[in-house]
Formats: sequence, structure tokens, C-alpha cells
Amino acid sequence: MSLSQVYWCLLVVFGAFTIYQDFRFGKITNRVIICGLVAGGTGYMFLLVNSILGYWRMEFVGLGTYYLPLSFYPRVLIYAGLSLAAALTLWYLRIWPAGDAKLFIVLSLLAVLINPNLSGFPKYSFLILLVNIFIPAALFVVLALSAEILEMLTSSTWTLRMIQERVKSHLKTAQKRIMDEWPKRYIYLILGVNLFFIIFAFRALTQGFARVLHGGLINLIFYFSLFFLWGKIIYILRRPDVALASLGVMLGVVLPVSLLFRWNLIGQIANSLKMYFDFFVILTLGKTFFVHILDERRLIEIPVGRLESGAVLSEKAWLEIDAEGGKRGESFEKYADGLSRSDIDVLAKWWNDRLEKTVFICQTVPFAFWIFGGTMWTLLCRKNFIRWMIDSVR
Repeated sequence: MSLSQVYWCLLVVFGAFTIYQDFRFGKITNRVIICGLVAGGTGYMFLLVNSILGYWRMEFVGLGTYYLPLSFYPRVLIYAGLSLAAALTLWYLRIWPAGDAKLFIVLSLLAVLINPNLSGFPKYSFLILLVNIFIPAALFVVLALSAEILEMLTSSTWTLRMIQERVKSHLKTAQKRIMDEWPKRYIYLILGVNLFFIIFAFRALTQGFARVLHGGLINLIFYFSLFFLWGKIIYILRRPDVALASLGVMLGVVLPVSLLFRWNLIGQIANSLKMYFDFFVILTLGKTFFVHILDERRLIEIPVGRLESGAVLSEKAWLEIDAEGGKRGESFEKYADGLSRSDIDVLAKWWNDRLEKTVFICQTVPFAFWIFGGTMWTLLCRKNFIRWMIDSVR
């Protein structure tokens, strides 16, 4: 049995067990993750020993007869680093909890042991894997929501008046949120100007190295970096003096230089606006939209005194907690892992006289199935899921 076949079997068993854990207990234990990492590390060590022996034209108890070139291992490090960065970023953005992030890292490493010629390896394989995980999951959610909406519209219990009232309710909610944010419009304008300047500067600095840095990859790393640093730099980006300095640099430096050296400033601004749209609208507003829909559909109202470790609070509950924390000069780190025991103790202390006060929590959705399914798709099909859908329609 070849190494690839051994790790095929291991991947199936490991994936099935993590799916069972996720559905049964709502989390994937560190012990299982460590076992997966040890198994993966053993496979890479086996390949490395073979490569070293093969390089020196040596054989030892069957080792050294089949081997990969030594150049394969730096590529593995690049791939592992990108996969780790993607997993941590999605955890930091509260897209998935730590268990799913660690599962993604393990399965991505096992996938290369099964197929060292993985599509897009080493620079884009992690991204293809993420596409094959999230697109089917998102499509499933959209189809499920569409089916329920269709059932609601065709149900005899729903009248036209009730549907109109539901739509009006959502419109009023949206209007209220806009009105609440309207006094901050100048802050958002300043934030937008400074964010555009950062994107413009990034594009200007990396334009000459586009081929070396591989434009799509460096842009993705830039997006991830912005997300990681967003909480730290947003206070700077909201400052009017920083916005004035940004405009001063654009008008006093960039514009004269572009005229002097006949640089395509309009084209650069257009490309920067496209990046701005990608980052701010697609990634930020799109994420907020889907989180809002999913949160609204899986909320449970429980008293504060009954909160348990791992409870994932709704956005509304977080807003209330942030307001309370602001009064007390305290704050919480918000991740998809949910509240820790110490977090719950702090909340109980805050609301000691109101333990019957209710908050909304979200029912967690097991995601290990989609991570495993996306990994299997990547290994079995050379096309990513989007390409496959496009070709299927044709």
C-alpha cells in the first residue's frame, strides 16, 4: 500500500470521526487535532527521509527508492503558512471557531500527502480549498432559505397582509439602523478616505513587483492583514487630521509626480476603487448580511444565569454588552468559540441583581462536514466548485 493510499484511509477515518464529534458534542477536541497533526507530521518526515536518501543515491530498508525533490519541502512550508494564515483570519473574523480552524489546517496538510500535485500548489491550493468548502455551504443555506420562503409564500396560513407587514417590519429595522448611524456619517467619510489612501498606496508600492509577488496572492494577503489589524488601526483611520494628510499627499505629491512622469493616475485610482469595493462591500457588508440572516434564524433567548461555557451571543447581545462594558471600562474579545467560563463570571458579576435578565444566543452550526467535504472535492475533482458549476450550466 502506497503512502497516498494510507493517508486516503486516514483522511476518511479522521474526517468521519471529527464530523461525529462536531454533531454530537458541538466541538472538535484538541486531542483529535493533535493526533491528526502527528499523523501528518509523520508522513512528511517519511517523505523527507526518502528525499534525503534519494538525493545521496542511498537506500535503507526500502527507503530512498521513491522520493520527491528537496524543492518540494519549501513549497510545503509556503502552503502551510498560507493555510495557517487563512485559518487564523477566518477565526479572528468569527467566521468559524478555533476547532474548525484547526481542522482546516490538519486536512489541508493531509491533502498534500495524498496528492503532492494538488491544484494550485503551493500558493493557491489553500484558496481553492476554501472555495470548495464555503461555496457549497453557502449554496446550501441559500437553497434552504429559498425553499422556506417559497413554502411561506404558498402556505395558506400566510396572507398577503401578513407578508406586507413582515416586509415593513424589516424595512423599519433597516431604517432605524441607518438613522442610528447617520450622526456618524462624517466619521465614515473620513474612514473611507483613509482606507482608500491605504489601498492606493499599497497598489502603487506593489505595482512594480506584480509578477514577482503574484498579484492575486499578494492582494489576498493584504486583505487578511487589513482584517487582522482593523481593530488596531480603525482609531487612526477615523482621525480627521489623518484624512487631511492623505488628501495632501494625493494632491501635493502623487498628482504632480504622475503628471511629471506620465503615470496613469486615473487607471491606478480605478484599480484602487475596485480593491476598495472588494474589501469593503463584498467581504465586509456581505459577511454582515449573511451573519445577520443566519443569526436571526437560530436565536434562543435564555436568562443570564443559565449561560454556559461556549455560548455564542447574538450581535444584539454583543451590542448591549459592549455598551455595559463601556460604562465600566471593560471589554470582551469576540470570537466564534463563544463565551469562556471567566467571561460568564464577569457577566454574572455585572448583572448580579438581574440574573433573570435574558440575552439571545445563537445555536451553533456543525461545520466539520463542509470542511471535510471541501477537502474531498479538492482531491477528487481538479476543478474548483465554482468552475464546476459554470461548466455544468454550459
